[in-house]
Amino acid sequence: MAASRKGRLSPITGAYAADTETVPITGGTQLCYYDETFNASEGFVTDEVICHGAANGRDMTAPAPAIHRATGGLTVPLDYNQLKFFLPMLMGPDPAPSEDISVTPSIWTRVFTSGLTTQQLAAFSLPVADDKFKLIQPAYLNTMSFNLAKQDGYRQMQLGFLTPDVGLVVTEPTFATASPVGIAHKKAPGVLGAFSIGGSLVAELVDGTFNYSNQGELTDLIDGQNKAVGLEVGDTLIRADLTMRIVDGLNTNDVIDNFQGPEGTPFVGQFSYVLDAQYSLVVDMPYCVGERRTPVIGGAQRQTFAASVQAFQDSGNPAATITLVNRAA
Repeated sequence: MAASRKGRLSPITGAYAADTETVPITGGTQLCYYDETFNASEGFVTDEVICHGAANGRDMTAPAPAIHRATGGLTVPLDYNQLKFFLPMLMGPDPAPSEDISVTPSIWTRVFTSGLTTQQLAAFSLPVADDKFKLIQPAYLNTMSFNLAKQDGYRQMQLGFLTPDVGLVVTEPTFATASPVGIAHKKAPGVLGAFSIGGSLVAELVDGTFNYSNQGELTDLIDGQNKAVGLEVGDTLIRADLTMRIVDGLNTNDVIDNFQGPEGTPFVGQFSYVLDAQYSLVVDMPYCVGERRTPVIGGAQRQTFAASVQAFQDSGNPAATITLVNRAA
């Protein structure tokens, strides 16, 4: 009896797509991931019409046509080099990346800006059997989130995609076979992470989540097809739910005063994942509003403070920029 296929034998390849209709031919990039949830289904819909010929009153009658629904996502490492592929999908491209040629390979700095109207589309392919390949085309990166707590292994990120279809094909797409680009992966350890207010580390981050959402949705046009063909993007939502400890020697009010809702004072927030001078990911939010919350007191440990932060645009500045430094051209 043949052995079942192992997940480690199903690598994924991605390629940027020029439009929603055309599967890329070249430009594949070999990516790493922990798991994927891309799936498409057409659920059973019963035709409840009442007519002659029913055998009894309880058995369901014949199924009716159903709308094709697709969904899915990837869990990936926070990989400084691989993020060069995903961040243009989430936020749009950096129009002017800078290159430091003082070392070989060069150090690249890319600054991605929230609120752009156009994100990069892509297609993905991965084998599921000897003669079956899962094809996701087109794929729109709608959400990125990650847990902020210290964790074993490497820092992981959850990517949520919108796609009208997840198909099974018998021939692997050529973008996955025509000399795809390999990445020299550089993953962030799970212990990295810092949060600052106004440029100063005023609280120790104990736990929390960071969420970036384009709040897009697929649109079912009245066009006679059984699947979505349109896509609408919504308002960008950038939010973090934080559990902090007040740092010894600092005034507790420095933290609490920033979390008073719309009546409080907006502040500059920053998340940073700095490995060294060559690899870093920094999320800058120049205009943050902290949710109104009251600290909870208890026990002999230092005070903890749980609240949410949301980023907004202000005075011509975007709600957030994400700066990626790596050594991937």
